[in-house]
Amino acid sequence: MGILNSHHISNYYDLFRDTEIVLNKSNLKSLRINPRMIYVKCNGGQWPCIINTTSMQMATILIGTGSGAYVEFNKKENCPVSLKYCFMDSDNNPIQFFVNSAVQEITSYQQSRELALVKLVFTQRPPDDLIERLGEFLQVNDNFNKRHDEKIILTKDSIRELGLPKEESYIFIENVPRKCIIKELYFSGARILFVGVPKFLINKKAQLKLLFLDTGEKITLESVIKDAAFLPNRQDIVIATFEFNKEEIPMSYKFRINKYLTSYSKLIIEKQMQNAKARQEATEEVSSK
Repeated sequence: MGILNSHHISNYYDLFRDTEIVLNKSNLKSLRINPRMIYVKCNGGQWPCIINTTSMQMATILIGTGSGAYVEFNKKENCPVSLKYCFMDSDNNPIQFFVNSAVQEITSYQQSRELALVKLVFTQRPPDDLIERLGEFLQVNDNFNKRHDEKIILTKDSIRELGLPKEESYIFIENVPRKCIIKELYFSGARILFVGVPKFLINKKAQLKLLFLDTGEKITLESVIKDAAFLPNRQDIVIATFEFNKEEIPMSYKFRINKYLTSYSKLIIEKQMQNAKARQEATEEVSSK
């Protein structure tokens, strides 16, 4: 593992180790967890379970009260178990591993006689694969709140890094399609050029369509036009500010914006490390003379 990647994983663990993620349908999809491949292992037996929440230090799972897992868990306190996670990589290949845990608490799930909610506490630091996957997810949401207005100017380089085919795309304003040129993108919005009249655009509902070349994914960003003005010396071309509906921004879009912003930060760190190494080598060279 590279020094920089190790640094990021340690940073994720320090920042987010206690942060719990509720694994609803949307979050399962964003994390690329295969819920059908989640198992709990105890005393030589292995049973399927439903993972309800997770952090880097614990998880809660749902099991049936008639299952072998429930019987084993109730035999003694702090029963040692292993929880099997299964993530899918970009090629849809499974990434599977067990996390050693102990049963801390067993309660009925929503007063059900058939289901039990089991709290598992990890007995050691989990694998880096889990830290990296959860850490990136949590960092995306953290950066979405902290850096939501940090703009990415679309250039040849940023277009390539974001996976877009070009700066041209389509917007739908009140369901009417228009060609457009995207000038800036950020977590919570965009600045876009297109043909129009500013006074007829303010507060109009709009949808921005984006295609990503690497995955073939097409997304729609539900928006409201918050500001619009003619370009200087043009009375036909408008530059408008689109504000995305925060509740409907696809997680895949957040991941891409976060990846670009953190990659930029990564380049800065690499340059700082290179400069520090060069200074150290220069100092050592002077000292040896």
